Amino acid sequence: MKRSLATAWLVSTLALPWAAHALDVSGVHFDDSAAIEGSTRVLNGVGTRHATIFGIEVYVAALYVPTRTSDVEAIVRPDVPRRVVLVMKRDVDAETMAHALREGITPAAGPRAGAIASELEAFVAWGPTMREGHRMSVTFTPGANLTITATGARGAFRGSAALADAFFRMWLGSHPVEDSLRDGMLGRRCTAPVAPSRGW
Repeated sequence: MKRSLATAWLVSTLALPWAAHALDVSGVHFDDSAAIEGSTRVLNGVGTRHATIFGIEVYVAALYVPTRTSDVEAIVRPDVPRRVVLVMKRDVDAETMAHALREGITPAAGPRAGAIASELEAFVAWGPTMREGHRMSVTFTPGANLTITATGARGAFRGSAALADAFFRMWLGSHPVEDSLRDGMLGRRCTAPVAPSRGW
């Protein structure tokens, strides 16, 4: 089961109407906004990640941005602060998460994969085992670059803008870990069937 999280992911998403309302998804509450570096960012979309053909819920993810949009390039611009909040629906040990992250982030980084390899391994070493109910926040802010916090982790992990870009493109880019997850976080309605994919 551990390895299946990294090799056979299935996703279902909740596509949101773009209205500023807090949401409860799969028993997880998301506020309609989040404060990032003293400024308010709005909830853009939410998706639920599943593993294996049995559709086991792994985490629910919410994307916060300055202004609601389905334009990926507008979200990942280097001057745009943004945050993804993950809330775990089951336990995932650090080794399984590390394997899944390597499978997702390395292709998302494209030609910059080599340049961020040491940072990715530093993140893997930092990452804790994630248990049901634990949260992880992945935040990019211009100037401060990447900041990741997680329940059970000692302090925050800080990384470069290039690593931040790879994280967000893993979920939102042209070749995301799952099209349906990307569409849910972008607030799009998605009717495509779920399909196996790799990555976190």
